[in-house]
Amino acid sequence: MNHTDSFLSNPKSKRIYNRMLFTIVAPRYRIVTQLLSWGRDAVWKRHLVASLPDITTPNIIDIASGTGDIALACAKRFPNGNICALDLTSAMVASRQKNGTTGRVNFAIQDMCHLGIKSGTAEILTGGYALRNAPDLAQALIEVVRVLKPGGTAAFLDFSKPENRFVAAVEYIILAGWGCFIGLLMHGKPWVYWYIAKSLRQFPNHTELCQKCAQSGLIVERKQFFFFGIVSLLICRKHQN
Repeated sequence: MNHTDSFLSNPKSKRIYNRMLFTIVAPRYRIVTQLLSWGRDAVWKRHLVASLPDITTPNIIDIASGTGDIALACAKRFPNGNICALDLTSAMVASRQKNGTTGRVNFAIQDMCHLGIKSGTAEILTGGYALRNAPDLAQALIEVVRVLKPGGTAAFLDFSKPENRFVAAVEYIILAGWGCFIGLLMHGKPWVYWYIAKSLRQFPNHTELCQKCAQSGLIVERKQFFFFGIVSLLICRKHQN
């Protein structure tokens, strides 16, 4: 696992690596996200859901849904909504099903870069730690825009890469060290959560990400930072056609 960078540099190998990685972490994913975030993950996700527009019966797609935290929170906020929770890894979907599901959330195995969903379907699309894990970021954004209705909202929560190289280097060291410790503690494998720092190093910085969103057809309407800027929330809207 010393060649993580090479795995992440190619969409095909990153897809394979992600499936392998998240199959390992799936059984303890909910606990680990709380440990990695110092207990703040649930708070950030509540901010995301609270930032969504008020729609009576929305169609909602949650990409890279993992154990479905955001999708289930959306089900509570939008009791008449139709919610699809999609994830690349079958172990993640199975982990959520073991813990019980709600009939208003449909869980399925899908790649965010190739969504089997009709164009212009959703009023809302959400993603928690999604875009950074996309095998191909540009293709994932194309799919986000495709499945959204004109004027639809996309909300993304993820680790944020600073523009300043020194600050980015410090953040990398913090995330790598903390991730290795949690990986060793929870799985006996320090490299497991080193992946977060590795994937962030290859991810666009915050300004570049906003530019990529704009280039794909998403207007960035709101930015919010958490945890000293290490985590960000982007609220975007698809252009009206």
